Amino acid sequence: MRKSYASLLARCVAVALFVVSASAGASVSVAADPPPPVSAFIGWGESICLVDVSGQQTCFDGPWVGAHLPDLGVPGTVAFNATDPFVGAHLVNAQQGSFSVLLTPSFDLTNPSRDELQVSLANNQAILATSQHGRLEFTTNPGTNYFLLLDGTVRGATAYSLSISPVPEPASGALIAAGLALVAYRTRQRSCRQGNTETG
Repeated sequence: MRKSYASLLARCVAVALFVVSASAGASVSVAADPPPPVSAFIGWGESICLVDVSGQQTCFDGPWVGAHLPDLGVPGTVAFNATDPFVGAHLVNAQQGSFSVLLTPSFDLTNPSRDELQVSLANNQAILATSQHGRLEFTTNPGTNYFLLLDGTVRGATAYSLSISPVPEPASGALIAAGLALVAYRTRQRSCRQGNTETG
């Protein structure tokens, strides 16, 4: 009986020594958790503020009218991300006419039916309109300053784009279509004449 206990004890000690020596010889690497993606919350109100993922808040003095927002030409496009977020712009060359704004992506990547980032149109006094599903169309009046302001969450590792372009007037669109139809008709007539000349 004593022999079997001694034999069992010796085996356990041998196994324990083997495990300790094997683990000492092997290098064990534990992958560190990746840092959380940088994200920024952009908001406007009394002033324009950025809040990063750690809760650090950076605000611009005064409301959007006095925030010295960069100029954005029309047509124009701005690319931005969470490390270099875009809070808004003063529109230039938007004297009179209809314009279209497209913000991509505007939706929550996990829930595309929900806009988590919006762009709003403002003048010197108030917010005039806010985007739905990243789109906003508006008509400007001459002599009025217009601003585009972003509000919501900008997620890390995501590239965003805000573009603005003029919307062609319906009359000019119809005129262009009529001109193209006339060119197509004339080209067809010419090719028919050439075909008749060659066969005759």
